[in-house]
Amino acid sequence: MQARKRDASHCDAVGDGSRLRVVSYDPGLTQRRHAHDYASITLILGGGLEERAGRSTRQVARGWMCVKAPGVEHACRFGGERTQTLQLRLAAPGLLNDSLGDSSLPSWTWRPPGRLISEMLALLRLRDTPRLPDRATEAEERVQDLLAAFLAPTRRAPERAPAWLPRMREALVDGHESVDELARACGVHRVHFARCFRHHVGVPPARYRRLMRVLRAINAVRRDPTALAAIAAAEGFADQSHMIREVRAETGLTPLAWRRWAQ
Repeated sequence: MQARKRDASHCDAVGDGSRLRVVSYDPGLTQRRHAHDYASITLILGGGLEERAGRSTRQVARGWMCVKAPGVEHACRFGGERTQTLQLRLAAPGLLNDSLGDSSLPSWTWRPPGRLISEMLALLRLRDTPRLPDRATEAEERVQDLLAAFLAPTRRAPERAPAWLPRMREALVDGHESVDELARACGVHRVHFARCFRHHVGVPPARYRRLMRVLRAINAVRRDPTALAAIAAAEGFADQSHMIREVRAETGLTPLAWRRWAQ
């Protein structure tokens, strides 16, 4: 069964030959084991899926990111709502190893929401950059930085995350408590809370909340024709202008531009 895809046509190149596109998958879609002849990085904008590669299976949702080398066989089963992804197809099949100089890097890796979201969204700003001589160099450097940040955790022994971290991730996305209130709920000082959260997630708590709220907004405006003011209220923004500012600050695109992209 083939997924229905909506590929961007007017803002997909990022300058070094790599290409960005939004790909949507129908609810309940199942993809049998298959492989691609290119390396890719995927950010889940909304929805979720279960993916199996080899003997490993991961269940992932909004904000999770995956790096996949060419030839990796994988099978996917998508969740009950439409899943939207932002996918970066790398210019060269060997870029994963060529850029980092390490042939032992994992060929299929998922990472939970964190700093990588910001690194991925930053590539969108290159789509309208004038075609200056150094544009390709800048794009290549940004892609390599993204790969380095993505795979860096595999190079050091992981430290045990506090037991409250998964719960606080959810609270920052779904709740309205301040960072101080969340720290008190964990029984730790707010400075320790913020430092520990940043160490394990890669961004401070407030920044994490903002990134996840922007992903929710992007997903909502692309799937829902509702007026922007109503979406802004539903997704926790102060008003429509607040949502527009934050989405544009993170991605270089306004909510309406996201709605038009690939339609």
